[in-house]
Amino acid sequence: MLRRFVPLLAAPALLTAEEGDSHHDHDHSHDHDHAHHLQEKVPESGWFRLHPHVNAAFAIGGSTAEKNFNLIQGSHAPVDDGFNLQGIEIGGAAEFGEVLSLHAYHNVFWDRFDGWDSEWEEAYATIHLPGEVSIRGGQFFAAFGHENTLHLHQRQFVEPPISMVRLLGEEGLIVQGAELAWHLPGTRKKWQVRVGEGQAADHCPRG
Repeated sequence: MLRRFVPLLAAPALLTAEEGDSHHDHDHSHDHDHAHHLQEKVPESGWFRLHPHVNAAFAIGGSTAEKNFNLIQGSHAPVDDGFNLQGIEIGGAAEFGEVLSLHAYHNVFWDRFDGWDSEWEEAYATIHLPGEVSIRGGQFFAAFGHENTLHLHQRQFVEPPISMVRLLGEEGLIVQGAELAWHLPGTRKKWQVRVGEGQAADHCPRG
């Protein structure tokens, strides 16, 4: 049985005004081994807010079953008994007023077969327009279902769902392109209409 551990470090926001209330873009509250973001207090009038973070996820365990390394297990899934460093994510978001935000997330990982490697998971800019409309462009997780939008440290389980891996591929669906989103009024942003253009990113970790 594999057990997962996800330590988390969150640097305080860098502000240009006095402290107030704010929320980070990601919801990290889960009911297993997750630490939680420090709650930054950010003023609504602050024109610049920076939310950096570092997350690490690793799994320790073993199995008496015969190994099948040809099985596509999904992105960052443990590949062997013992220690598996699934990933160290370094990233964050920078907000410029209420209109523009920049997001970037880089993942570093290791296993005893391939050694150290790394890749950019997301790097995009979002422009927020009136009427609950937003435009983003760059490389980002496509909003196809729920699991595909989650980063490693946000997953509920050690491995991604096999249904997502079979449908969208080992790394999920990551798009390089642009997207227009409209949050339907009165739905508390639970219902959205999205239109995008782009291509699936080639998953070629640096190495």
